[in-house]
Amino acid sequence: MKQVRQEATTTNNVVTYEVVISAPNADLKLKPGLTANVTIYTQESKGVVSVPSKALRYTPEKETVGGRKIKDVTGAKNKVWTLEGNTVVAHSVNIGLSDGSHTQIISGIAQGKQVITGVSVKTGGTSQDNSDSDGGEKSPFAPSRPGGNKK
Repeated sequence: MKQVRQEATTTNNVVTYEVVISAPNADLKLKPGLTANVTIYTQESKGVVSVPSKALRYTPEKETVGGRKIKDVTGAKNKVWTLEGNTVVAHSVNIGLSDGSHTQIISGIAQGKQVITGVSVKTGGTSQDNSDSDGGEKSPFAPSRPGGNKK
């Protein structure tokens, strides 16, 4: 990144800052004045426990868990929920970095534990998903993280 301009532009309640970047353009797809959505990686962590960010926004309600019991924790700033037998159980967690889709879990739940991210309701043979739509799906138009496709 070369520059972040300090004068903001507001249009329809959206605040925009102009940014000047340097990017390779061997195929000449980038044009002067082109508007682009760019992801700038500022930090990378490997080997961490993470959950879909929507798991941190999920809160069960009696109407959505059927006949299951709900076991909550009090005073938790961040929590995720798991299904243990016939009980939906809250786990207080400490969170770290987030990329908007996934959030690092520093402590509070073991690696490999399945967390609840939403509820799917079946009505008349069709299924309706009531969870958020930001789960690990990637836009086909968004570029990959540099070096992200290495095995």
